[in-house]
Amino acid sequence: MAENTEKGFSGIFGGLKKMIFTEDYLDSTEVPNTNSTPQANVAPAASQPIVNNNFVAPVATANAQAPQALVDKIYGLLEAINKPGIDFFELWNAAEAMGGTNTVNIQNAFTTLKVLGLDKNTVLNTGNAYILELQEKINADVNSKQADKNNLLAQQKNEKTQLQTDKVNLEKQIQDLNQKLAETNTKLTQVDGKYTPQIQTIESKIQAGATALNVVTSEMQTVLETIKTSIN
Repeated sequence: MAENTEKGFSGIFGGLKKMIFTEDYLDSTEVPNTNSTPQANVAPAASQPIVNNNFVAPVATANAQAPQALVDKIYGLLEAINKPGIDFFELWNAAEAMGGTNTVNIQNAFTTLKVLGLDKNTVLNTGNAYILELQEKINADVNSKQADKNNLLAQQKNEKTQLQTDKVNLEKQIQDLNQKLAETNTKLTQVDGKYTPQIQTIESKIQAGATALNVVTSEMQTVLETIKTSIN
């Protein structure tokens, strides 16, 4: 588009607000306000046309309700990829500046911009090109986040598998320890039965030996007493 055409049209779109788009647009946690009361379309000042906030990017699932912050960021991306010259984007904004994207306003906007060189094919081609570029950029971010999700799912699966294995091993160790504990308790109850008879046998022998010693020493004492008293 010729430079003088762009300058002549800058009075209408020169004040268009530029929104900052970041690739983390899907990270917004803002909850859409479903209780707000819709307001009638009011034509803004010529120096401040607005982007159509009813436009739905062709990425979301049918009937999905996107947080307004994310929608606004996608509008910001569209502004960021706007090509020089007059095309679909300028037509859209012109229609919004006239009160909204209804048939009459779109036709009037096209008639106005046609004087500056805009034609139907340019609108259709650039509009479809913008949609495709938006989809490519957003899908790239979605794919990145899907990869992050798949990575987390894999980590989750691996961690659960490892913990399940640890659990089985611990349960086996507990089972083995319980078995060993039972065996130890059984052996503990058998200790007295194992040693008591032997101890009693030895004790009996000790008592028998002491008794026998007393018998022999008593007889020896008797002999000594006899010798002491009976022999001169």
